[in-house]
Parts: sequence; C-alpha cells; structure tokens
Amino acid sequence: MAPTGRFLRRGTAVHVGGGVFYTSAHVVQVEEDYREFYLATTTAQRRREAWTPAQVACVHPRWRGVGPWDRTSPYDIATLRATGHVGAPALPVDVSVPQPMQPVTIVGFPAASFGWPPKQYVSPGVVDQVWLSDHVFSVVVREGFVLEGSSGSGVLRNGRVVGIVYARAGERDRSAAPAVFAVTMLAAVQGCPPR
Repeated sequence: MAPTGRFLRRGTAVHVGGGVFYTSAHVVQVEEDYREFYLATTTAQRRREAWTPAQVACVHPRWRGVGPWDRTSPYDIATLRATGHVGAPALPVDVSVPQPMQPVTIVGFPAASFGWPPKQYVSPGVVDQVWLSDHVFSVVVREGFVLEGSSGSGVLRNGRVVGIVYARAGERDRSAAPAVFAVTMLAAVQGCPPR
C-alpha cells in the first residue's frame, strides 16, 4: 500500500508453507515508498481487512536490482512472511534444475486479472533453455496468459515449484509474452531459505 492510501497491484507470490511466500525482488522493491504488502486469494473479499498482511523477509543478496528485467538480472527473488492467517495452499518446492523440453505450468495472477476477485491463470509451457551459471531458465508459453503482473508466478513441474517468473522474454509492451525467464528454486532457497 502506498503512503497516500492507494493500492498498487504488484505481482504474484507463491506460498511454500509456514506463511513463507516467494516472489520477484522487483515486486517488493519499488521506487515508490511502499512498505505494506497484502496477499489476496481468488476467494478474498474486496476489503483490505480480508487480505493477509505480509512483510519482506528476504531479498536475494545477489540480486542487482538494476537494468531491464531480462536474463541479465538473475537472482530476482524475494520472500514475504505472512503476519496473519494464510488462506493460500502451500506448494512443495523442487530444487532440481529444470531441463530443456520438460513440460511445466506457470500459475499466477497476470494483468488480465485486474478485475475482482483476482483470477488465477494457468499457462502450460515447456522449458526452452537453461543457463546453469545464472540459475535461470526460459519457458515457452504454449497456452494462456503471461503478462505484466505475472512476476512472482510459480513455475510448476509435477505440482512442485521449480522456479519463479521474473521477466518476459523479448517483450517490452503489455501484450502476452511468448516466453518468460524464471529463477530456479535452487537459487531461491540458497539466497532466501524458506524459514
């Protein structure tokens, strides 16, 4: 929430249990002086009192926080810790590195969900490339939406979170992206352990 009292939707966060949510660092580190974060689910009422308050618990120490949001900015990861009741289910984490051609699913709340309640989109895709030195991989989206607001979305393989979306590939407008970049959960838990 902004100091003026207006709200700004920033992105998606993935609950991994114990009130810990992973998201993109650029979602929680914004130029405006936002300090309060609230998590809403697809069943939340349209009142702040019905949302889960959260605090930034960790920003990956290797995140540079500069430049365009593309593959040149790896480690774009942060954790939020809920300070109230968590209404979102926890998803298990898989720290194995995804491999090219593996099917994955991106689950999040892109800009297309700006209505209320937020609509969750499920976008099937396939791992395209993997950059082991950067802990980054790309996903070609086969169906669905990956738009502004998809930052922080979970990349799932067999129901387990293997990565967190942080950038659209080759897209600088608000149209749906054909591919996205994601940080591996190995890099996420090494830099921001889920505790």
